[in-house]
Amino acid sequence: MKKLILAAVVAVLAATAVSATPRFGGTTKYNVGQGSRPAVGIALEEEMFNATLTISNDKVTNVSFQSNQETTDFGLTVAGNYKHQLGGGNTLLAGLGFTSTKNTTDLTGTASDVELTSTGIEVNVGVQKELSDNVLLTVESPLVGIWTTKSDQANTEDQKSTKIIDGVKVGFTFLIN
Repeated sequence: MKKLILAAVVAVLAATAVSATPRFGGTTKYNVGQGSRPAVGIALEEEMFNATLTISNDKVTNVSFQSNQETTDFGLTVAGNYKHQLGGGNTLLAGLGFTSTKNTTDLTGTASDVELTSTGIEVNVGVQKELSDNVLLTVESPLVGIWTTKSDQANTEDQKSTKIIDGVKVGFTFLIN
């Protein structure tokens, strides 16, 4: 059964690749509800699928009466979606995304930094609107995600979590060809 499913997936991908007219460009995304950080990257758009690679980097400094705290957040996301044309420039999206983040917090006056590393796999659903020939608006949400968070602190265990409908990702894609 697994070989049959794999053969079907390979056949669909091969048929898509033969008739593909891929378009490349840049993309920007803003994750609302997931740390709320902006990301930029590259995009590949085709009639039946799209793929993106985005990078985010954010630095926040909190100053209080007791101490200063500086947090650096770095994230890398690879995602791919199957596209179903709805007509009128509207497209329904369904796909997978893999995200890896590294969060470093520097507490002034302490001996060490706190570093958290998270990885997650998400099932995404959303819509895409063609605003012009070369500009696309995308709104998607992780339907379900499985996350693992590791800390560099001694005596801490890995945290595993499952998130359902955790935020919204809004983005623009600017195609160059």
